[in-house]
Amino acid sequence: MERAGRHYPEFSRRLAALLIDLIILEVAVSIIVFVPGAVLFFLGRSKVPVMPLTSALSYLLFFLYFTLMESSYKQATIGKLFLGIAVADAKGGKISFNKAILRNVGKYIPLFVLVAFAWVTGYLGETLEGAELLILIPILLGVLWYVPMWFNPWKQTTHDMMAGSIVISYS
Repeated sequence: MERAGRHYPEFSRRLAALLIDLIILEVAVSIIVFVPGAVLFFLGRSKVPVMPLTSALSYLLFFLYFTLMESSYKQATIGKLFLGIAVADAKGGKISFNKAILRNVGKYIPLFVLVAFAWVTGYLGETLEGAELLILIPILLGVLWYVPMWFNPWKQTTHDMMAGSIVISYS
């Protein structure tokens, strides 16, 4: 789509960029966090459970990667750079670090809701028949989080609207 001389990438291109970034991040997390933690655990030198620590550090690394790279002068993660797209403010300029934080916190909202509902349904599943169906609510929220992209002229997702950002094509 084009508006005011700008091109806005379609969902499939944004998804492909995300998948590239996730592969990079998973390799990095494995090297930086999981492998040393697992080695210490198996040698009996770890005082901390490896998996919760790995999960917490993974989320932190993912958050920092997207926030720092999207607010950098390149305006893009490695996956976005590879596919010729960038995150910008409404005028096409670089977003601030604070807007990048808001944008990336917004990406996690459906995940937080999913985790909360999974916990609740796990608890209620033992006492309330059919409680497992409650898990459909956060799944629906996750889908609805991206629906605005198909109806918004700037192809903004909900987290883009929260931060006042857009994703643009530059190639």
